[in-house]
Amino acid sequence: MMPLAVIGIGSPFGFDRLGWAVVDALRGRAREASGGWPGVRLEKNERLGAPLLAQLRSVDAAILVDALAQGPTTGQVVRLDGRTLDPADSGLSSHGFGLAQTLATGVRLDELPGQVWILGLATEEPARPPNLAEVHRLAEAVETEIARFRGTSPPRRRRPEARGLKNR
Repeated sequence: MMPLAVIGIGSPFGFDRLGWAVVDALRGRAREASGGWPGVRLEKNERLGAPLLAQLRSVDAAILVDALAQGPTTGQVVRLDGRTLDPADSGLSSHGFGLAQTLATGVRLDELPGQVWILGLATEEPARPPNLAEVHRLAEAVETEIARFRGTSPPRRRRPEARGLKNR
């Protein structure tokens, strides 16, 4: 069993690409890390529901990275406990059958790992792709959570442009 999965949730459209872009950035950071990140699986997901629950079955903990629907936290990193979300909160995700409903189903079926965290960012412009600063900010927050889970300190980071990432 893998202790931790980081799953970028999204699609190839607009701001919904955020979860995927963050996972791509984290793959680069894992390669840069001394010894990599053993026990951390970086994945992408395009379909909520049963496919996401299948990804969550084989881990002890998960960090789900997603673009969030517009709200009072627009532009800020949001951290939510995925095991205690209200399934009626359809405004959390930009997907039809939302993340809250998928995770509530997982709780009812006892198919979630012991820890499930959602880290996301909301936007007022869902049609545009995420920019470099947004990807970097959320990737840093996820990397901090990975370090917390592993009992290590997060690394100090250079500016994202210095690592060859391109702004959109």
